[in-house]
Amino acid sequence: MALARSVIDTRPRMSNRPREAPPADADALAPTLALPAPAEAPGDGTFDRSRTTPSVRYAPSAPLGRGGMGEVMACRDRVIEREVAKKALLPELEGDPQARARFVREARVQGQLEHPAIVPVYDLGERADGVPYFVMKRVRGLILSLEPLVPRGSLREMLDATLAGVDASLASRAPARDVAPELAAICLRATALEPAARHPSARALCEEVERYLEGDRDLERRRGASAQHSARAEHALEAALTGTVPFEEGRARAMKELNRALALDPDNRGAMRTMVRLLTETPREVPEEVRARARAEDQRTLQMGARLSSLTPLLYLLMLPIVYALGVRNGWLVGGVVLAIAGAALAGHVVSSRASLTTRRRGEWAIVGLRALVLLSLTRMFGPLVLVPTLAAAFGVAMQVHPEKVGRHVGAWVACLIVGVPTLLEWGGVLPASYLFSAGEMSIVPQMHELPAAPTGLLLLVASIVTIATACVFVGRIRRALSAAQLRLQLTAWHLERLIPDDAANPS
Repeated sequence: MALARSVIDTRPRMSNRPREAPPADADALAPTLALPAPAEAPGDGTFDRSRTTPSVRYAPSAPLGRGGMGEVMACRDRVIEREVAKKALLPELEGDPQARARFVREARVQGQLEHPAIVPVYDLGERADGVPYFVMKRVRGLILSLEPLVPRGSLREMLDATLAGVDASLASRAPARDVAPELAAICLRATALEPAARHPSARALCEEVERYLEGDRDLERRRGASAQHSARAEHALEAALTGTVPFEEGRARAMKELNRALALDPDNRGAMRTMVRLLTETPREVPEEVRARARAEDQRTLQMGARLSSLTPLLYLLMLPIVYALGVRNGWLVGGVVLAIAGAALAGHVVSSRASLTTRRRGEWAIVGLRALVLLSLTRMFGPLVLVPTLAAAFGVAMQVHPEKVGRHVGAWVACLIVGVPTLLEWGGVLPASYLFSAGEMSIVPQMHELPAAPTGLLLLVASIVTIATACVFVGRIRRALSAAQLRLQLTAWHLERLIPDDAANPS
């Protein structure tokens, strides 16, 4: 007990199950973690006799340790397909018969003993150069503390320390080694002072260590398989983004691999970074499904604008009493303007309704044509350069929210032509002039109405206020819709930040 060390041997000595080889493919671990046959094992039941030669059978991989008599190498048994440890006599002792005899005797004695604390021997032989060796189970272990459990000293001091008990906690004896709490608890129980608190036998201790290591090896296999799936997802995403494969096909493959990677290892940072790219990067070609949703959203925006377009003409119709108070000169022209305003209101109602797409499109162009006709008619009231430019500007700005480029261009051109064409026609003498200039004054020549002072001023005031109010309401609704879309986007980003850790979401 005085010479006991805090060493935990991480080898599953009690397991009667054969050690399974690492999976050749990460798919073998998802979703059942059933391991396939080793990659090098013949699949047709044949036996490769060329591998039975010792120099071929045991393929060395890395040195494990060196002692006073032999050197231990990690090897691969190519016949049974498992990891083993091969111990060979040191080169400087090859000519010593006593050392050779002791080496062989050690292997035979160890091979005849069966105990959980003794490593089993699988094979004993000589290499082609005559050097003896024996093959044993590959033990994977971790030295948790290089200090003796009981401090060295005189016999009396060691006996007193043993009887009094010592602090076997690895957190205080070897804090720099970062030992897992489960493993530290096993060590603490194994070195407990009271017999009832310790493991009842060495077999019980070995079984508890084995259970811990089985979980550790399973975690290691999961992480390896997760890394493979993560690499496949990254490759599939790159192919989708660069256009090597159809985007939807590559995206589906990447998402499938990412689901497997994160199911096997939820802390896989590489998979998380790929997930962020998958959710945030824009493909070269927008999928048709996304385009369809965007078109549906555009139609909702257009319907909202159409409802306002149907409201504005109705407000103009409410000003008819003021218009008639001006004194009508051309009743047919006034009647045509009223019918055009009513038609624009009706077309706006059609576009904002649940009519078919074809009907709504026809209604859109009907609104453009009727609004243009109304504005052109109003140029005969105060001329093309008074009140009409304000109304035309409001119309052109409203058309800029049209989802199609052609609609935006048409709105801008129509607004300019409403003001420009009548002005040019008046300058060219095709239409009667609306303005007279004399002695530094400009006079409006009415063609549709008389222009008495009070009704004319009231009409200009009300028309200007209605135009400003409807423009503000329209832009305000668009702003609210945009704010709602931005809020949804920020909420999505917020959820993504909570889902993906910062070091994965921001790899830089």
